[in-house]
Amino acid sequence: MDVSVVIPAKNEASNVAPLIARLAKVGQNWARFEVIFVDDGSSDGTARALYESKYGYAWVRVLQHQDAAGQSAAIHSGASAALYPVIA
Repeated sequence: MDVSVVIPAKNEASNVAPLIARLAKVGQNWARFEVIFVDDGSSDGTARALYESKYGYAWVRVLQHQDAAGQSAAIHSGASAALYPVIA
């Protein structure tokens, strides 16, 4: 199954690396997948943590909202950018 996973994030810098590591284990069972993190105007370095943590994981994509637009807008941005037909 080809899957795009959309994850909205705001001020989650300390949680990014462990989540990506966990997703790497889960994703081994999928044929093709991507994980799209949408940083929704974080002020704690979440974007930096995402960019640093994604090295070595070609399936991680990062989008950014300059200003907080809310969870629904972040999910919409991620779904709009998704490459695969199944979006979770």
